[in-house]
Amino acid sequence: MNDGDIYLWDPDSDRGYSIGWNLQTIINKGIPNHDPPKSSDEFLKQILKLAQESNKEYGGQVTFNSLDNYLVPFLAQENPSKLHFIQQIETFFEEISQKNNVTISLDLVPRPELKQVEKHQVILSAINDVIHQVHRAQMNHGNFDPSIIVNLYPENSWEQDSLNDWLELSYLYGSPTYQNFITGTISPETLRPRNYTPEKEVTYLRLGGTNADSETQLV
Repeated sequence: MNDGDIYLWDPDSDRGYSIGWNLQTIINKGIPNHDPPKSSDEFLKQILKLAQESNKEYGGQVTFNSLDNYLVPFLAQENPSKLHFIQQIETFFEEISQKNNVTISLDLVPRPELKQVEKHQVILSAINDVIHQVHRAQMNHGNFDPSIIVNLYPENSWEQDSLNDWLELSYLYGSPTYQNFITGTISPETLRPRNYTPEKEVTYLRLGGTNADSETQLV
């Protein structure tokens, strides 16, 4: 919009622009016509299915927030080998990169509003190490999908190995990008409202933006 003029992002499309899905509801209820996932493999497959269906209805970004934190309870229970998890993430990224405009955000640190397990940070760091390894290999071959956003919280340490790995990758390729919850103008609660009521007064800041969307969709 400029001086009262409204520009449609795609005049030939009746699809919405962007959407953010709540991964906790996938864990609790499963996607429609599916039982709740009992393993990390089932969880990732349901995300792939939802990404595929969402791309039929939305022309912009389809977002899944805090994937690393949501994976922790599954991996704590399964205790897979590193090689197995690398292969799992490789397959997931290869398949989800075929669905255009998918964004995945990573936390790097535990979030108090999400389920935590024993040695949560250790598992979380191991997850990010593998995701970084797989994504870097893809980028080295010219594949930048899915888009990665790293969430920065006050709890993050600038000495954290996983954060420095991502910063190094951004220096090389300009990606991933970062979401500032430290000195930024919005909070994590804005993107993950407890009552899932859209924050209309901040929609111009981030909700429905070019990178992603708030977690307001319950599946």
